[in-house]
Amino acid sequence: MMTRQIKNMMESKKPRPRQGGNNNHNNNGRVDRPKGKYNQPPTPKTGGGGSGGFEKPGLWRGEDVEEKNKLKLIAQKNHENAKKDKNENQKIRLNLNIIAPDNYTKKFAELRGYLFPGLKMRSECKEEGIDYNEEEHKLLDGNINEEILKTIVDNIFRKAQIEKEFTIFYGKLCEELTTLEINLRDEAKKLSNMKNSQFRKQILEFCRSSFEKFFD
Repeated sequence: MMTRQIKNMMESKKPRPRQGGNNNHNNNGRVDRPKGKYNQPPTPKTGGGGSGGFEKPGLWRGEDVEEKNKLKLIAQKNHENAKKDKNENQKIRLNLNIIAPDNYTKKFAELRGYLFPGLKMRSECKEEGIDYNEEEHKLLDGNINEEILKTIVDNIFRKAQIEKEFTIFYGKLCEELTTLEINLRDEAKKLSNMKNSQFRKQILEFCRSSFEKFFD
């Protein structure tokens, strides 16, 4: 009887679980946070400006699809043009790096194709048996690609500076490019017409600016 009373008294002193809510204490005494949505990182809210990679919802809606396609086509075209220009400039530099007396005719024809694409002299049209058309075959100032012209002039000038033993060769190249331009303009080869050559003007301007830099 006494033993049962002592046992009941000991059981009555044990701590009872708290009523209401979960007992989050583990065996190590730590408090565990409830699992679920509270442990997930916050979801970025859409809409409005700001940074952090937030994206405005509905940026390209139905009425904007056509505009989006136009912008995409423009971007693709600009990329293709830039790539084409880069490739042409690389080919021009390669051409002038390897041009020599033994391959001169071929490399000169390639330079002509870059600088005066599709243009012909009267004599060439006659040899090929085609009618000379000024709109199609004659060289005008607007037909010259300024970027390609500058690339050719710059590389010829640099090559002549570095390879001084070949300056006569590069001088002859400049003379023939100037003469070709005058012929494609359908003008006689004389001093007064030489002044109209864009290639001649560019090479002289390059010489002048380089001379001035030398004394700066």
